[in-house]
Amino acid sequence: MTRAETTTATAVNLAQLDTDLGGHGLTMNAENDGAKIVAVSDGSPVTQADLDAAVAAHAAQPNPEPTLDEKLASVGVTVAEIRTALGL
Repeated sequence: MTRAETTTATAVNLAQLDTDLGGHGLTMNAENDGAKIVAVSDGSPVTQADLDAAVAAHAAQPNPEPTLDEKLASVGVTVAEIRTALGL
């Protein structure tokens, strides 16, 4: 079985597109912005028709910037802990 892949010049949010296709894994070569190659991961059940339709319908949303609370939580710290440490 040949792995499905397609080329697009439109903006692609790979994580969003992968979620739209069921989270089976996608890869993208974006070296040429005018011809980004999007391919399904090996063993994925996503067909060429599925991939083509999803890319054609895809409206890339930017990844939101994490909040300060989220950034601190990623390293195991809270705002309250910082306030306490600073005596605030």
